[in-house]
Amino acid sequence: MEKEKVARYGLLLLLIAALLFLFFLPFKHYREGKKPFIVRVRIARDVQEASISSKGRCNIISPDTGQIFLKDVPLPIGTQVILGENSIIVAGTKIGKKKIRFTSPSKKDFKFNGTLYHGEIDMIRGKGGLTVINRVEIEDYLKGVIPKEVNNFWPMSALKAQAIASRSFAVSRALRRKKEAYDLTADIFSQVYGGRSAERWRTTRAVETTAGRVLEYNGKLVPGYFHSCCGGHTEDITRVWGGPTLPPLGGVKSPWCRWSPYFRWRVKIPTRTIMEKLNARGYYFTKINDIREGPRDSSGRMEYIRIKSGNKWFEVPIRDFLDAVGRRSLKSENFKIKKYPFFYMFSGYGWGHGVGLCQWCAFSLSVRWWNEKRILAYFYPGSSIVDMRGMIEK
Repeated sequence: MEKEKVARYGLLLLLIAALLFLFFLPFKHYREGKKPFIVRVRIARDVQEASISSKGRCNIISPDTGQIFLKDVPLPIGTQVILGENSIIVAGTKIGKKKIRFTSPSKKDFKFNGTLYHGEIDMIRGKGGLTVINRVEIEDYLKGVIPKEVNNFWPMSALKAQAIASRSFAVSRALRRKKEAYDLTADIFSQVYGGRSAERWRTTRAVETTAGRVLEYNGKLVPGYFHSCCGGHTEDITRVWGGPTLPPLGGVKSPWCRWSPYFRWRVKIPTRTIMEKLNARGYYFTKINDIREGPRDSSGRMEYIRIKSGNKWFEVPIRDFLDAVGRRSLKSENFKIKKYPFFYMFSGYGWGHGVGLCQWCAFSLSVRWWNEKRILAYFYPGSSIVDMRGMIEK
């Protein structure tokens, strides 16, 4: 009897160990015979001096022709790259070219200014300095994006929804910017990207279990725009960036982001500061007598701000106003204004442009057991999840 108990408990422990192993080990999706989809991410600009290293020997080649400038070069920790007058200087060796590419035949990662990156590193000489670009396969890129955009401890369905939206956004940008020097930046103006150094096992799992999946509408790729907190309603893309109406990005009511620390916010800004910042962007106010709210759209966001200077009222487009005053202070276009003797109090809702997926709503819905398909169907109505190969090969 005791032996049976021991055997039963032993089998149970083995089963638990196997499940834990499978849970912690990210799934791998191999696409044999498929050409990797590379995205070009600008990771630095106007660089005068930087450090680059790799554990494997590297080649330094021409990005345009493939010509090898330096072959089998060691890049130990501390290797310096300096912008020369008509050259790029690597470890004291001048390479008199405008563009160079660091490649690793052994597929080792590169460390640039302390951050690890998969793929290859391009450097382009310009007037302001070096532009540094990481050429990386789309899935490896996303592994460095998702943990920078959302908390890696969020429920897996929220992480998967973010992975599919981010992949759709990145592929869309890459297809549109083929003739440009790079596709994306590593900051909030595209998607925040931290390279391999940012990777976490749960977000890596979310990327690999959704590998190649993107959003589609009527046979076209949907750019998966997203933002932190919608404040109760997402925004129509035409209100933010213009262009034709796209039903999956038309805006929906979404009251689930109340858990967000950015759902409600308040900031006090001195009147003089507002005037100085507006004037720095090309306005010419000698004084500001009053600031009032302008008309709002169906999402509650304002179209413009009304400013009284002297005896005249001026209409300032809301995006100009936010860009001038600062989007870290005024986190969205949905706010109310209260006047005080020497300052204005702005009380608002949400953070970000409001288009597409609301990250905090996705978190809240995942806690309610919504899976990633249901989350994405809600925020991009009418869209479908498809394999990106069918979209990029058209």
